[in-house]
Amino acid sequence: SLSGTKFHVDAPHGHEHEHSHPPHRRLGDILSLIDRADLPDRTRDRARKVFTRLAQAEAKVHAVPIEQVHFHEVGAIDSIADIVGACVCLELLGIDRLC
Repeated sequence: SLSGTKFHVDAPHGHEHEHSHPPHRRLGDILSLIDRADLPDRTRDRARKVFTRLAQAEAKVHAVPIEQVHFHEVGAIDSIADIVGACVCLELLGIDRLC
């Protein structure tokens, strides 16, 4: 059986006002967030690989070095939480590979 918990992501960004746009983050920014998160090593590694592959794809499509890739929607904290959360679920379910 599966069970779940509710959690709240609190990610202040240094100033107060309403945003209609997510911040643009580079791969290194996202990897740093993942590295600072309290995650099992395998989950952290998987999440890092997901974002690295996304950055590689973006770099190829836009013909820029991976260091110049800026994530827009995927760089928003809720998207990062979604992707890392999916990695947590894959680990908990014992899924090692996706086709």
